[in-house]
Amino acid sequence: MQLLWQSTYTLEQIHRVAAFILELAAEKKVFLLEAPLGGGKTTLIRSLIEELEGEELSKHVSSPTFTIVQVYTGKENYYHIDAYRLQSSEEILYLGIDEYLDGESFCFIEWPHLVLPFIKVPYIFIELEHLDWQQRLIKIFKS
Repeated sequence: MQLLWQSTYTLEQIHRVAAFILELAAEKKVFLLEAPLGGGKTTLIRSLIEELEGEELSKHVSSPTFTIVQVYTGKENYYHIDAYRLQSSEEILYLGIDEYLDGESFCFIEWPHLVLPFIKVPYIFIELEHLDWQQRLIKIFKS
């Protein structure tokens, strides 16, 4: 993977960060997010969807930890996957991961390491790290 950008940001700056990520992504529609628990993955996904669709859709974005997949429908379908509880390739295949990773719809995947071998389209990989209670470090890579 190639590092495209890294910086720090606060929650007040998250919408500008989301807009910049989408600009960097160009035509890529698959986004992988890695961060510790409570690290801001879902918050960033909510901001990305708000940049793409507006607040009406983004207000429905929540962590799919228990459902594993959330689908948000606006002008397009947006798939939000939390792979934290997935333990094997078999579980990922049972989930129907190929349907979400066609590159035609936006797909946001939290905890993506088990899913990586199934991704056949270009993607953006985002690492988030807490620096303190307000600031996060973000690193953005492309496949």
